Amino acid sequence: METKRILFVLASLAILASPLLAGTTFSWGGQTFTSLGTLEIVRAGVSSDGGGPFMISVVNDGPAVVGTKLWCVEVHEDVWTDTPFMYTLDWAAYAGGVGAVGDPLSDVTDYLYTEWLNGNPKGWTNDEVQRAIWYAEEEKPWIQGTWTAWNDALVALGYNPATLPGDLGLSKTTLVLNLWKMNQDGSVTPVQSHTYPVPTPAAVVLAGIGTAVVGWLRRRNTI
Repeated sequence: METKRILFVLASLAILASPLLAGTTFSWGGQTFTSLGTLEIVRAGVSSDGGGPFMISVVNDGPAVVGTKLWCVEVHEDVWTDTPFMYTLDWAAYAGGVGAVGDPLSDVTDYLYTEWLNGNPKGWTNDEVQRAIWYAEEEKPWIQGTWTAWNDALVALGYNPATLPGDLGLSKTTLVLNLWKMNQDGSVTPVQSHTYPVPTPAAVVLAGIGTAVVGWLRRRNTI
């Protein structure tokens, strides 16, 4: 009995850790996307500019990401609370008028987000983080990036202090959570893009264990 209880817990955790790939398939900008589920945005600790961090809550289908905090990648692309959005996880942002090619995140955004997720050891304010991300993503290129967060990122990544956003490298460890809304005519519009952490190896392993356990339990139930 105890063994069954342990297996059930492992299977449940693995299912929560693994995205359910079945979802709505749609086309946009000549590309085909598959929604990983539906979620809502919950504002928490919002910066004075109307940016992040935001908290997300899964409505249905999708990984257990309740409590995960995100930062806006785009400017002037509004999201609403208590509204379900379809979402995809990609290596590029699709909201904000960048077109079908998408806009990959910069390594500065990657650094800022990773440091912030690790407890924000340098004590950046929400405004600093959000404005530095927007500047790094060339959403506010007319604003000189003189915030501590921006300068800290350049130093940590070995850039010259005079480096401009357009000369930054690309992110390797931060995904983009793209939000989409279905229009009445059946078309789909990208609403906003947010930073999202790449699943850790432990989560991937756990998902694999859970899948195997679920299969084993199903086979036992059919015997």
